[in-house]
Amino acid sequence: MTTSVEFPNSTGDTATQVGLGTSLGIIACPAPATVTVNVVVTVIISVLLLIGVTGNMITLIVIGRHKHLQTNFNRFLMSLCVSDLVSACICSPLWLYRRTWGYDDWQLGQFLCKFYWVVDYGTNFITSLHVLSFCVLRFMVFSKPFSVTSHTYSNQQLRIYIVTLWLGSMALALPHAYFMGYRERSSTDPWPSCSVLLDKTTTFHTYSSTVYTIFFYIPGFFIVIFSCLTTRILNKMKSPRDSPDRVEQARNHFLRRRNASACLQLRLICTCFITGYVPLSAYPIWTTAIPDKSCTSSVFLIDYWIGVVAYIILRISECLNPVMYNLGCHDMRRATVGFLFRTRLKTPVGSTRVTASSPDSLFRNLPFHSVKSSSVGV
Repeated sequence: MTTSVEFPNSTGDTATQVGLGTSLGIIACPAPATVTVNVVVTVIISVLLLIGVTGNMITLIVIGRHKHLQTNFNRFLMSLCVSDLVSACICSPLWLYRRTWGYDDWQLGQFLCKFYWVVDYGTNFITSLHVLSFCVLRFMVFSKPFSVTSHTYSNQQLRIYIVTLWLGSMALALPHAYFMGYRERSSTDPWPSCSVLLDKTTTFHTYSSTVYTIFFYIPGFFIVIFSCLTTRILNKMKSPRDSPDRVEQARNHFLRRRNASACLQLRLICTCFITGYVPLSAYPIWTTAIPDKSCTSSVFLIDYWIGVVAYIILRISECLNPVMYNLGCHDMRRATVGFLFRTRLKTPVGSTRVTASSPDSLFRNLPFHSVKSSSVGV
């Protein structure tokens, strides 16, 4: 609770002082957002949280229910889903409280303050490395479609790789527990109550500039590069000319659909990563570079809204992740639609009955599809 006490100052007048938690300090800066703004932000984050949790849970359930979808690549996507779920279920509520109702006085304890920062950026690191690995695998699949498939790597190799990503990311996010904590806000301190400790601001700026570059900017650069290279490969693939032969027509139809979906997926990956993670990682670096912000300056309000908008954009980008999963694999899309609308599929997911009206269905039963399609169902 916050209590106010009257103390005489050096001029003989009285000045209102405020105690945050159990200590007393000078009256704090007013929170930059009104109650109305806090309500709006709460509604937005709650809706995005619900969408993100639902999308990732559906992806996990769909893969878990269909054995033929449990490839190594899809197990890799399941790890990414778990990371997004942890971020949404744990970090979103804590971030919301920190930025709204708990801005002036974080009352959830020192441990939860530090825990929030470690888990939030730990899962962000994990997601970043997962997306980079995904783009590299897509490039390998399309550049060497007959030598790289979903079974190229053993289950044990994949598990070791995923565990390494998780442990390494959480280990490098652990220093946030040292830099962050509960701090009493004063008339010259516009920072949220749960934030970087005042005496560690400069050190954290150095840490964030280095580690965030490793986990966000360098991966982002290679994500764009590998996505562009993969798109170039797809654009160079020439579909067979129209032919009266139904096999050639089916192959032509399938290649166009597959390449279009893959290109759209790669564009969406790049857009979501750049718009979601670059602003989020740049904000702590920027705000710790100018730690002495006045409560009445425009920089204070700009700083607050950059942080809020950057996090909302991140949540939107994570809500689009399940869409990206389904863009890359026809069987995943079919299984997801079947799960959502509870449709009774006449044929099992992964196998399609040949009909005269479906050239793509015919092509899916050809040996070429069994080799090449399985390799692109990442």
